[in-house]
Amino acid sequence: MAKTKKRKEKNVFKAQMDSLRFQTTWGAEQKLGKVTQEVENRIEEELLLFSNLHLVADLLELNRIIENVKNDLGISNEPAKGLLSCSMVAYCLGIESENPMLAGKTPDLSDLALPMQYAICYDNEVRQDVVNWLKAKGYQMSTYLGQPLIRLTNSRIVIQRVVKPEE
Repeated sequence: MAKTKKRKEKNVFKAQMDSLRFQTTWGAEQKLGKVTQEVENRIEEELLLFSNLHLVADLLELNRIIENVKNDLGISNEPAKGLLSCSMVAYCLGIESENPMLAGKTPDLSDLALPMQYAICYDNEVRQDVVNWLKAKGYQMSTYLGQPLIRLTNSRIVIQRVVKPEE
């Protein structure tokens, strides 16, 4: 029984990793057109890092959240700060809107610890709509320094508010 359970877990992880790799590669081709060896290498390094930290399932779930919020509510997230803002994988998945390689950003891996904490940002006017949508979809919510937070397996996602200057 224990061997069967471990084999199933290994197969699930492999399927999730294959899915993340495919979605990242497809996103890179869509956003960049021609994918250079440098981009491929960076993506593979990040995928290995996320795999070693057991963050693959959480990244896939975060991608689903952002896509579903965009589809259901018509709300896109704003650029954030932190590990994901420097991640080519996050850019290719559509989690972040800015290409970190063009901006010269590289992930700071010096203080990685589980559970990882990421921030996704939404405009001040619509953030509460996103939080209400997440609650309605059954996500486990709490707060961190007064800001809504989603608890995933190995990560915590803070839903931050961004106040845009009036035009």
